[in-house]
Amino acid sequence: MSVEHITLNGQPPALEGLECTGFVVQHFYEDFALSDPACAVCLCFGEVWYRIYFEAAAVFWRESEPPGNPVNSTLSHGLLLNDLSEMPGVVGHRLSSIACSGTERGDVEVRLAFAHGTSILLNYDVDAGITRICESKSLGNDAVSSRGST
Repeated sequence: MSVEHITLNGQPPALEGLECTGFVVQHFYEDFALSDPACAVCLCFGEVWYRIYFEAAAVFWRESEPPGNPVNSTLSHGLLLNDLSEMPGVVGHRLSSIACSGTERGDVEVRLAFAHGTSILLNYDVDAGITRICESKSLGNDAVSSRGST
């Protein structure tokens, strides 16, 4: 897969048509506040977990172990895991498509579209150095969007 303005690090897996069996988002918090809403996203298809994360103009795909509870050494900053396996429209649904886009300045977007109209959008903002995540649902010709934390 080649996308203008994006370097793909790791081979994007052939997941289209497969049923999602797990969805976990890793957050980073600093000074007791969420500072990176989606520093990594873990998706499971069958028994295999995949991790996707970003840097400027780069998308990283990795086959991974199941996400485990992070161990942090302080209360003021660290990692949190959010198991979204009960989120409607993702787990238990087939992945319809994966689309990547990027800008010259290094912003990256990955859209994971699932059967029945749910899409997960991952937006890496190069200036902020964070990844935002949001969900959109297609309802006929209309779309409804739920923005995640920014």
